[in-house]
Amino acid sequence: DRIGDIIVAVRPGGLYGEGHGHFLPTVDYGISSLKAVLVMAGPGLKRNYELKRPVWLVDVAPTIAYLMGIPSPKQAEGKTLYEAFTH
Repeated sequence: DRIGDIIVAVRPGGLYGEGHGHFLPTVDYGISSLKAVLVMAGPGLKRNYELKRPVWLVDVAPTIAYLMGIPSPKQAEGKTLYEAFTH
């Protein structure tokens, strides 16, 4: 009720599922699988901006909390992706 639509887009040849056996063709799993694919668009975000560093899964929750105007979860270990914002 508090957030908008969440869209997952998979290009042809990729698989997405809840099991551990389905991965995108370029998947990198193991300890380095903590990277995330994150696409954001909307007010307050830079247009056509690409981060110059990897996005880690732990960065997603603090970033979404910032977008929603709520405090980052206390247990969050990641960093808000401030460089993607216009303000």
